[in-house]
Amino acid sequence: MENQGQDTNQEPTTDNPPSAIGKERQTSNPEPSKSKGLIWFLVAIIAILLGVVGYFLLTGDRQSTTDNEDQNIEKEQSSLSDLKTYKDEEYGFELKYPAEYTLSENLGKKGFYDYEITEILKISGTGEYINDSGFYLSADDNPSNVASCLSPKEYENGNISTKNINGSTFYVFFDKAPDSAMGGARGMFSDYRIVKNGYCYTLRTLLHWSLVGYGGYVRDGEFDATPEEIQGQKDAIEKHELILDEILATFKFTR
Repeated sequence: MENQGQDTNQEPTTDNPPSAIGKERQTSNPEPSKSKGLIWFLVAIIAILLGVVGYFLLTGDRQSTTDNEDQNIEKEQSSLSDLKTYKDEEYGFELKYPAEYTLSENLGKKGFYDYEITEILKISGTGEYINDSGFYLSADDNPSNVASCLSPKEYENGNISTKNINGSTFYVFFDKAPDSAMGGARGMFSDYRIVKNGYCYTLRTLLHWSLVGYGGYVRDGEFDATPEEIQGQKDAIEKHELILDEILATFKFTR
């Protein structure tokens, strides 16, 4: 009779207080935070590996570029080896030129359309595929020529710039300007001038060649040059152009 009125379906009580149950629910599943930490760790490792690989690839490319540049410099230096030095006490200058070129002095008056200048030096060379390669130096103290030295003629390039050559500022009237004529004749020329010590100095470079495979005096539209000949002429032009640049770069006044 004592059990009458009691709920026979009552759930059993637990020994843990509610606060403890809440803590169990909060700490019962730590897996997501561990997974995130592992993911960030892997990302960091991949980034480091990519950085290392990129560094070696970049430094490898730089080293390859440096090696190629060194090879080009060595190639240029070897083509300009055995340089001779020329000094002129009267006009106060010196320069260097390759032994394969020939030097001629005191060439005298040279006419250029409406005026004359005194050509004192010519350094010239030739070779396969090249008709003529030359460096010319003129120095004139004629008052009229000195006065008009830096003024372009009607037939000259009016777009004048300047170029520093070993401390001296030259006026550039032409810089590797192209030249052509009938029969496949081609060329390039430069013209640099300065007034110094009462003289008008003119430095000129000329490079002439005849196109290989050119069909006759008047072009007939056909070429019979082989790829080897075409490449051979291209190499020859680059070689002599480099030599003329080197001669020009070594010119300097001594007083």
